[in-house]
Amino acid sequence: MPGMNGFDFIKTVKNDMKLISIPIFAMTSYTSNENKRLAIESGATDFIFMPFEPMMVINRVDTSIRLNLAIYAKDRLIREANRDELTSLMNRKSLLNSIQADRLNKSTSTCSLIMVDLDNLKTINDQYGHAVGDICLRRLADFLKAHFADDGYIGRIGGDEFMIYLPKVNDEKKFKDKIDHLFNNVKTEIDPISGFSISFSLGLVLSKEKENFDKLYRQADAALYDAKRNGKARYAIFGEKSDIKNKGEHGIVLFSSDCQINQLFTSSFKGKRIINKISLYEQLLKYLCSSTEELIILDMKDVDEEVQSFLENHLINSQASIISLVDEGDMVQINKACSIHSSDMITIPTSSTTIIRRIDYYFRCERKRRAIS
Repeated sequence: MPGMNGFDFIKTVKNDMKLISIPIFAMTSYTSNENKRLAIESGATDFIFMPFEPMMVINRVDTSIRLNLAIYAKDRLIREANRDELTSLMNRKSLLNSIQADRLNKSTSTCSLIMVDLDNLKTINDQYGHAVGDICLRRLADFLKAHFADDGYIGRIGGDEFMIYLPKVNDEKKFKDKIDHLFNNVKTEIDPISGFSISFSLGLVLSKEKENFDKLYRQADAALYDAKRNGKARYAIFGEKSDIKNKGEHGIVLFSSDCQINQLFTSSFKGKRIINKISLYEQLLKYLCSSTEELIILDMKDVDEEVQSFLENHLINSQASIISLVDEGDMVQINKACSIHSSDMITIPTSSTTIIRRIDYYFRCERKRRAIS
């Protein structure tokens, strides 16, 4: 070969990651041990002297191919054992093992453990089907990889939860700015045709100490719980007060299983008000029976006869107020809203502008009422 001998060719092939697994046989009429050594060191699979017996070559090539397939199958099993099938991220076992190994060699540099939860996965699965739920999980996984893969380990630890471990955070301010950017400027689109977008909640802990992983896990999980409790689609840092706490206003509780309505309320307020999203009767009962003053937004298509009866009997003693969401022209829903003495009704479909205006008006009236009383 012009400008390249056989040994150089083998090295070139073996240095290409796309070609490295291809078996290469070195064939030569030179029988010196030096040629054997050079061929094997260059990356040759085997060495064949000429002249040769055809059957001997066939057998050795066949053996090499079978060994190569066995190695490939073993590598594939190892990859599959360490990867989440749906998202191709590390699975729980692989991720935790990698984190534990890093913690054993932890220096004094700041690290971060981040818990991420896809918001409303159950509602998405129930309303749009599990196939759409799987798309949401994959899109969120791709989104997290795009922003964190170069800095640490990312895995799906089960269901709608992901974990990110960053062994070294050099600049805490820049890191927090990056998290802010994710929530303030980045929208992940599930499907450009439907325009259906997803949101996620995030809890993180920053630590300079060589704390055990279990402690970091509990702290990050507590921060995630705080983010979800305060309305989802936001983040919380363990040990830091959230800047989205209730600023003297009532809380807002949204009772709806409709994913689009949940998304509409989230995008309408963008963290300016706390929105606790619930879809279970038991959760609604808790808010109605609590002593705190809440504004409850009720999606009337989710109010069955049992819920309606309970509301009619208990709202009179509750400090909560009701704004009902009713489908346009649906007299059954409108009558239900009237029977539970709703403070207001908002017709669906509606816009963010209408929602903000009507709810802000309600809160202004409440402030005046409290001032008088």
